[in-house]
Order: sequence, then structure tokens, then C-alpha cells
Amino acid sequence: MGKMTTWTWLWVATMAVATFGPSHLWDASEVLTTMAIGTNLLTGSLMILANRKLFNHFDELERKIHLESLGLTLGLTVVV
Repeated sequence: MGKMTTWTWLWVATMAVATFGPSHLWDASEVLTTMAIGTNLLTGSLMILANRKLFNHFDELERKIHLESLGLTLGLTVVV
């Protein structure tokens, strides 16, 4: 579970850099902004792979419970 936590926090950090970097860390440099977005996409992809690996270690009941809760969360996020 430690790897999932690590990838999630790394993704949150790269999202913050990609969001606030152009206005607070550098003066809207297109190269730095593109690099920040690319790093965020890569980190997000690796986080998804870590999540998939975690789910593969669950038994059937844990997997069912997690998938149902993720489906509900996704549905509420899209609707609200």
C-alpha cells in the first residue's frame, strides 16, 4: 500500500506545480509549463498502474467493494 500512497502524493505535487507553476514559479514559460504537464501526465499514469497492481492483490470481496465505491464516487463526481 506504500507505493500507492507515494504515487498519489507525487501526482498531487506535480498537479500543484503544473497548476500554479506558470503564475507563481516561472513567468508563464511555455517550455516549463509543457514539461510540468508532461510530468503530471506521466506521474498520473504511473499512479494508475500502481492502483491496478494494488487491486490485483485484493480478494474478490475486497475488489467488489472497492470497485463499487469507486463507481459511486466517479458517478457523483461527474454529476455534481
